[in-house]
Amino acid sequence: MGVTVVGLDELIHDLERVQSDGPPKFRKVVAKGARNIKVEWKRRWLPRIGGGAMNLPHIVRGIGYDTDETATTFSAEIGVSRTNSQAPLAHFPEYGSIKNAPNPGGLPSLLEEEPRFVRAVADAAVDLLEGR
Repeated sequence: MGVTVVGLDELIHDLERVQSDGPPKFRKVVAKGARNIKVEWKRRWLPRIGGGAMNLPHIVRGIGYDTDETATTFSAEIGVSRTNSQAPLAHFPEYGSIKNAPNPGGLPSLLEEEPRFVRAVADAAVDLLEGR
């Protein structure tokens, strides 16, 4: 009695390639998603906050993102930079105040990007497994 396994060498090769080719692909997907959220957040805030009703232009200019990674985790932090001179005021446009209605930018931008991001992650995984 015996067992014959066919195709295992190809699978091992594919999985080894994922280990080397995967991080750059997923790093790129996370960075693009973070950039898209940043751009949309600025677009939502600029007319009303950047020079309109609230006149907080430094907050809008200060929206950015940082990416981080460990061996198997890629992440991005998107929002108003803590070093921005108007950063302590950023909660006012997002959540509103007594005199100003909320003008959410962060969550709507994230929710708009979510389906594109999920699709991009899936596409990158398929590309890796198919050797592209």
